[in-house]
Amino acid sequence: MIALAEAAAYGVSKARSLDTHNILLFADNKAALSNMSFLSIHPCQYTSWKFCSAIDTFLHESPLNKVELRWVPGHEGVEGNERADALANEGGTKPPYHTHNRSLTWCKAEATWNASRTWAREWSNQPHSRFVSEYIRHNPSLSPQPFFKAFPFHHAIHAWLNQAILGHECRERFRPDDDPSYPCGAPPPRQTLDHVIRACPSYDDARLALRNASGSMPDPVLFGTATGLRVVASFINSTDAFKI
Repeated sequence: MIALAEAAAYGVSKARSLDTHNILLFADNKAALSNMSFLSIHPCQYTSWKFCSAIDTFLHESPLNKVELRWVPGHEGVEGNERADALANEGGTKPPYHTHNRSLTWCKAEATWNASRTWAREWSNQPHSRFVSEYIRHNPSLSPQPFFKAFPFHHAIHAWLNQAILGHECRERFRPDDDPSYPCGAPPPRQTLDHVIRACPSYDDARLALRNASGSMPDPVLFGTATGLRVVASFINSTDAFKI
């Protein structure tokens, strides 16, 4: 549709310079030809406005003026088709230049790209804990990793997993009225990440899955791989770890 809008504007300009009354536009896209004159809201509305504006102006300039739109299957039998294909291939090697850069779609895409770039830059420039530096290796992204896109547990488990990934621990600093003792008998601070994952006898049975997946349970495997994250999420789901 962008090509038709540009072709219409160019065709009107060329027709005026040649003092001709006929413009003939070919396209191999039936949907584009059918929707080109619709000015209602649709993804390429701005191209329809440009197309209709150019064509309406041309038609009102003289009662002899005429514009035809024709569909051709793959431009077959159209003179100059080979030349057009060669120019299209050559254009594909050039840097893209988008002249329709004021549409709502364009603005949203541009804002998203700028936000993503700014977010990644801010993340890179901030100091991070050793845990984050070693196990969150990718910059922030607008698209979650495949594991998190298809997360198999409740969203609450997702939140607790994120806390574990970021190294959060329960140290009783903000709950002074709670009993600081831990069911397994470990002294405070309780529920440190290392204690819960590797040592707490309360989770011996659940810990078997962690060992089966990662052997000695090194942090880079547990928190830096999809397999490790999956078994940690399963561990949290089957226990009350990190849920205080």
